Amino acid sequence: TTDVKTIVADTLGKDEGENENAYNPGTDNDNVSIGDVVKFNIAATVPDNTDKYKEGTFFFVITDKLSTGLTMVETGEGNDKKPAIEVYNGDTKLDADKYTIKYPGENGNTFEIGLKNAASYKGNTINVKYSAVLNENAVIGDEGNPNTSTVKFSNDPNQTYDGTPEDKQNP
Repeated sequence: TTDVKTIVADTLGKDEGENENAYNPGTDNDNVSIGDVVKFNIAATVPDNTDKYKEGTFFFVITDKLSTGLTMVETGEGNDKKPAIEVYNGDTKLDADKYTIKYPGENGNTFEIGLKNAASYKGNTINVKYSAVLNENAVIGDEGNPNTSTVKFSNDPNQTYDGTPEDKQNP
């Protein structure tokens, strides 16, 4: 068996210069308004048994689905637009060639991060940081505007995977 920590998705508050008192980081009760930019962090720990897998067979994919009340912040223009997502190994930012991003996902409001050479992150916490704008579709009240994060990783050391989220071999 493998001891894998539960995935944690947390709001980190507003961008600098805004009213930090409106947020309760670490809770599900942030107090934001339409048009506010909210920062998120998804933390997931890579299993510590990746050394049991042959080279190139271990995969680790983080998926996030934003509610319709949240719009991903993007960078670039026109065809060069991409989500403003940063991926970290602990506190160290990973270069873009260390992972793949599939965005937008099937419903247009999801993304997938696939680690390349995922086994090399054995036992480490991977942090995915991004921002989203609370939009006009936001739900007001206790129900809120949740996002859902999941992690898929290898459970078969004989399977191959190259870090591409649309790889049909990922579970």
